[in-house]
Amino acid sequence: MTGETNKNRAKGNATKERIYEEAFRLFMNMPYELVTVREIEKGLDVTRGAIFHHVKDKHELFEAVIDKYFLKSQNIYEIIGDDILDKDLTLLEFINVYVSAIEKKINNLYAFAGVNTADNKLTAKSDRFYLSLLLNIGYYLDGYDEKMDNIFRMDTNTWSFYIQKAIERGEVKPNTNVKLFGEIFTSIYLGKGFLGSLSNGIDMKSTKELFMEIYNKIKA
Repeated sequence: MTGETNKNRAKGNATKERIYEEAFRLFMNMPYELVTVREIEKGLDVTRGAIFHHVKDKHELFEAVIDKYFLKSQNIYEIIGDDILDKDLTLLEFINVYVSAIEKKINNLYAFAGVNTADNKLTAKSDRFYLSLLLNIGYYLDGYDEKMDNIFRMDTNTWSFYIQKAIERGEVKPNTNVKLFGEIFTSIYLGKGFLGSLSNGIDMKSTKELFMEIYNKIKA
């Protein structure tokens, strides 16, 4: 009986993951208001009862998707690794690691959402929906604005950590304002992400160029 129970539980978990994945793809390609349970049913060929067995409504499904795919994908420790502060990296090395990790994350999101990256219009459209969701999570879900603030604060603190280390090793100028430049590096990525989403998608090449402009300004 236990084996059968475990088998049923595994099957149920697999179905739940498929529901989350399909909802994620829809939210990446459509505004929240236009995503319906019927669309998920059609995409998965499952019954509405199977969907509501795992979530009580669209709101709860959206919350689960935001937790799993959006908030985790913005958490710097999820992107780069929770041991990032233990690594003995120069600031320049951290810039390279950061850019590579973000590029990988973005490409994985595109692939998972089924976005054709060869089509700049589709890429930009997907970026707009993604950014719109990130900026409007607090509108749809209570308490998520604070969670997003915490995620961006972690990003800034990580940049500041490596700037401070760079000062100590003589890589950057000793009078560099650690907190200010931590915020600047974080803002560059967020700003380029916003501007990119309005045109041809997020461009990490130009983002890195801006990183390097700032790095060269504070380099010792």
